[in-house]
Amino acid sequence: MNQVEKSDRDAAEWMPTRHGPWFAQRVIAVKAEYGLSVDPAERDALAVLLAEGGGELNCVDADTTPPTVAISTNAIAPVSGPFTVTVTFSETVTGFDLDDMIVGNGRASQLQGNDASYTATVTPAASGLVTVDVPAAAAQDAAGNPSVGATRFSIIADLTPTAFTDDPLRPGVTPVKAIHFTELRMRVDALRRAPGLAAFPWTDAALTPGVTSVSRTHLLELRDALAEAYSAFGEPAPEWTDAVTVTGATPIKAEHLMELRAAVIARE
Repeated sequence: MNQVEKSDRDAAEWMPTRHGPWFAQRVIAVKAEYGLSVDPAERDALAVLLAEGGGELNCVDADTTPPTVAISTNAIAPVSGPFTVTVTFSETVTGFDLDDMIVGNGRASQLQGNDASYTATVTPAASGLVTVDVPAAAAQDAAGNPSVGATRFSIIADLTPTAFTDDPLRPGVTPVKAIHFTELRMRVDALRRAPGLAAFPWTDAALTPGVTSVSRTHLLELRDALAEAYSAFGEPAPEWTDAVTVTGATPIKAEHLMELRAAVIARE
């Protein structure tokens, strides 16, 4: 074999005049050991050499197709708070994480999933257009092909607070209701999202009118949840009437709820 003549050319550019099958087998062995591929021209040349010895070449086409990705949601526009988006790749990928999601007018959290399907929670920062992008090379398939960029996802958010029921609450006239607490919880949780706080773990998450009796615990949780939000904004917590309450001795008053409403509105 003339080493100078061969140089670094592959089988499509140079073939030996003798021992063709042996040469082809050595080339294939080296490529297999180091995970190298052959282009169509080299594949055909190796097949010719192997055929001289009665052999044949079986090749598997290399995967050069990049994964595509789509972003979707079941939420109906306009959204009024956090919603779930689904990120679906065309095949199993690795390397996708929360930092690969770029959210305009909001933030992404709680990424879950694997293989080709992932979900995340998107929390709008303000009313208006919310966008989600997954850029190119956010993940890769088993062959190492980087994913292509997704078509931008967008949805309208409307975070305008709804009016409180029985506003204003009249002391001695308006009875305290479960709906008053439920509305405050929703507004407080929305307020907490702005500085990045999680929703508060409320006792009796579902306050059912006529079934769930509102209690001192429910009142104190609203105060605590709101105080945490104020602290996250760098402000002192509001002051409350009956700051120290006693179970069975301190009734829940309309005044307590009006103070909470005022504190919520002051930060919205």
